[in-house]
Amino acid sequence: MSNLDNILEKIHADAENEAKVILDQANREKEALLAEKKKQGEEDYHRILKKAEEEAKVAYEKVKSKNKLKSRDRILSKEEEVVDVVLDQVKDQLKHMDSQAFIGYLKKSLDQLTDKGAYFLKVPEKYYQAVQKENLPVRLLEEFVDQGFVLSSGNIIYNGDFDNLIESKKDELEKMISDQLFER
Repeated sequence: MSNLDNILEKIHADAENEAKVILDQANREKEALLAEKKKQGEEDYHRILKKAEEEAKVAYEKVKSKNKLKSRDRILSKEEEVVDVVLDQVKDQLKHMDSQAFIGYLKKSLDQLTDKGAYFLKVPEKYYQAVQKENLPVRLLEEFVDQGFVLSSGNIIYNGDFDNLIESKKDELEKMISDQLFER
């Protein structure tokens, strides 16, 4: 072999060694880059998964809260219906009370007045004779009202109509009925 062949062979061997070193280095860099990208991919996966779990939990809590509010609103609505039924029954009982109960109610109301003789009284026709027999300290008129009573003196009018009385105390009555029926 000639020197030239030896030189060529050496160059060729050096080139192969250099190529092998470069190829090994490229493979190591490739493996390192792949490992880094895999690690980054796993981190992204876990971050996205955690975020999705948190969003799902928040969405679940919102739905749960919304359903709880809807349920509470339905319960309150039904309770209001029951309270309204009770108030309607109270009104009905007041409209159909017997004469003695009506006179007792009327006397209690008249006890709150001063100068009773200055007042004119209107009552329902069905109670007129019973009230007339009581000789109350007001002037009983032969003008009738549908329910309750009306007292008047000049510009002063006291409307004892049962519907108006219940309406004027509706908030208090609703609370009282609700507290008693639904134990709050």
